[in-house]
Amino acid sequence: MHYVLSHKKDIRNIADLTPVDQPFVMSCLALTGELIRAHKLVNYRLHTNGPGLQHIAYLHFHIVAD
Repeated sequence: MHYVLSHKKDIRNIADLTPVDQPFVMSCLALTGELIRAHKLVNYRLHTNGPGLQHIAYLHFHIVAD
C-alpha cells in the first residue's frame, strides 16, 4: 500500500516551511493518522524527499506499508 499526501498550499520542501505553514502541514499529518487507523496499518513508513529527489516539485508525504 502506498499513499501520497499533499496539501493545498504550494510549499516546495521542508526547508521552505515557516510557522504560517503549520495548519497545512498539521492537516496533512492528521489525514496520515486517519489513513493509518482506517487501514489498521502497523508496519509502515512515513517519509518525504528533499528537492533533489522529488519527482513532484512540492512538499508531499508518502505512507508506505507492507
